[in-house]
Amino acid sequence: MVINNQISAAKINLLYIVTGILFVLTLVLSFIDYFTRDHQLLRVVAGALLAVYCTMHILDLHYIYYSDGNDKILLRFFYIHIGMRKKKAIEIQKSTLVKFEIEKSLFGLRKELILHQQVHRNVYKYPAVSITALSKKQQENLIASLKRLCKK
Repeated sequence: MVINNQISAAKINLLYIVTGILFVLTLVLSFIDYFTRDHQLLRVVAGALLAVYCTMHILDLHYIYYSDGNDKILLRFFYIHIGMRKKKAIEIQKSTLVKFEIEKSLFGLRKELILHQQVHRNVYKYPAVSITALSKKQQENLIASLKRLCKK
């Protein structure tokens, strides 16, 4: 099974860019218009844009590529924000996957996947990966796939 949120990641990336540009444009208009008119509306718009931008940043949205083909589980991910694209990958043999956890935070708005792998006699816990940017259907498919693999 392959799960890939490339299209929604591109949309989120575009939203980051548009929100940033509109925010800067609103601030510039506010400074230009400062001495001529009442600029209360511009402040409200700038505040709303800043709220949208901060919300997306707090949700920690990631591009996710998940594959459970062959004998390995492959999870590639990176933070969607333009300036913070450090690509990472987790590759686990199916036979060594012990368990997985889904942690919810921010009133269930942010979901993170944590994988556990057994190597020799030790169980290692991988860092959490945000799956918030996946659609509900993709999240369900990912969880079903991991449940199936953990039972083996």
